[in-house]
Amino acid sequence: MSAARILRRHPFYNEAANAAALLEEVNATLISLAEPYEVLMVDDGSADQCAEILTGIAAAQPQCKLIRLWPNGGQAAALYRGLIAATAPVIITMDGDGQIARATFRGCCRDWRTPTW
Repeated sequence: MSAARILRRHPFYNEAANAAALLEEVNATLISLAEPYEVLMVDDGSADQCAEILTGIAAAQPQCKLIRLWPNGGQAAALYRGLIAATAPVIITMDGDGQIARATFRGCCRDWRTPTW
């Protein structure tokens, strides 16, 4: 895989119920861009099965990388750890609970080549 141009960073904490579905949609959106990408999944010391689910996704999908934190350090620590591991010039962050509207994510991906700011 060539160097990632887009990096998607997700902190997860006890998100076993929705992690796989969220990442499936994220990967489908990123694939549609036809650009090399990487997804950093940061498990922030989950007490549910989230870490095991993310481990399986990372094993099956080489563009998905797992960073595990223990013990739980909170959202800021997970964000920081993901950002220092990032290597791509374009970084998009979204929590593992999907609180940021997926349509917003798709819009960011669509518009990243021609920013309007």
